[in-house]
Amino acid sequence: MKILSIIEALGRGGAEVALADLVAEMPEHRHVVWHFTSANRLAINRNHVRRLSARGVRVRDVHWRAVVSPTLRDEMLEGFEPDVVVFHWWRNEPWAPWIADALPSAKRPWFVCVLHSALSTVSSAYDRYVIVAELQRSLIHPVPDSEVWLIPNAVDGRRFRAASRASRSGPGEKFVIGSLARLHPEKMPLDSISRAVAWDVPHAVWRFAGDGLLRAPFEAEAAAARSGEFHFVGHIARRAVPRFLSELDVLCHVVHPDTLDSNPIAVIEALAAGVPVVAEARGGLPDLIEDGTNGLLAADLDEIGTLLSRLEADRGLVRRLSRGARESAVRFGRDEHVAAYRRLLAPLEAGPPPAASDAAIAAGAGA
Repeated sequence: MKILSIIEALGRGGAEVALADLVAEMPEHRHVVWHFTSANRLAINRNHVRRLSARGVRVRDVHWRAVVSPTLRDEMLEGFEPDVVVFHWWRNEPWAPWIADALPSAKRPWFVCVLHSALSTVSSAYDRYVIVAELQRSLIHPVPDSEVWLIPNAVDGRRFRAASRASRSGPGEKFVIGSLARLHPEKMPLDSISRAVAWDVPHAVWRFAGDGLLRAPFEAEAAAARSGEFHFVGHIARRAVPRFLSELDVLCHVVHPDTLDSNPIAVIEALAAGVPVVAEARGGLPDLIEDGTNGLLAADLDEIGTLLSRLEADRGLVRRLSRGARESAVRFGRDEHVAAYRRLLAPLEAGPPPAASDAAIAAGAGA
């Protein structure tokens, strides 16, 4: 089967990781990947491009107009006629005109929407939907349940064999709190450093992995603080994530109040590494973090500081949560993730989708 995967940008986010992993792990199909990174004035993650190209996948940085215009689309496809088009959808739908034009056709590809957003609603014009967290079901306009598949993100647990610091640190030692996220205003609270200082967690050492617009002001604020120990290590390559996590006692996953995480890969990676996670009970995080089993959930940002201090004082609890983290990560293994997608795609190999109903065509026109 020929699969065209499309994403707004091929950068360093979790959606991009999900796309790259999925394409790389299904070599039985022929793949082409399109992204609009340059058109969105963003930086391309060359690691994804190299990895996929090494597997024979054609990766193209195209303008979104290539999706809208039939002529440009055919030129860019270079004879590749996809049986399935998988849209990794975050916020925008520049491909909506293509779907609207194609729906009346009896010889069109299947349109599959992989929903990464936890906030934006999506039209009912697609043939199949993949949600990564249960809360996303409400973002899809009414469609039959058979068209919606819950397939959480996943990681390869074999990459996280080394014992984490969480399993061996003791009372009175440094308490290493990590953050693994883009330092961007849309992702991180602007007052992250002042909050960390105000929480005043005993023996705390903060390690921020990530880069972005907030790095410079965060570093300046941390340098001016009279208390707390802060380290900013910048963006780390994916292959270095296991080592970074192995040096932590706990991962503090805090997002901007206006943002909701659906199924963050950074949290799944921490669990696989045996690192407990402390976060707010918002978005899809309660699907990943079982309070008291593999981490602790807070009612609000202020309570996160209280929970971190609790863990610093009770390293035995940290060790119990570390064991629970590793055990719970089994639910998000790569093999089952890929198997679920294969089950989704198998019926689509029988041929093109049936003719769209008038309602579906209308939905596509309004997408």
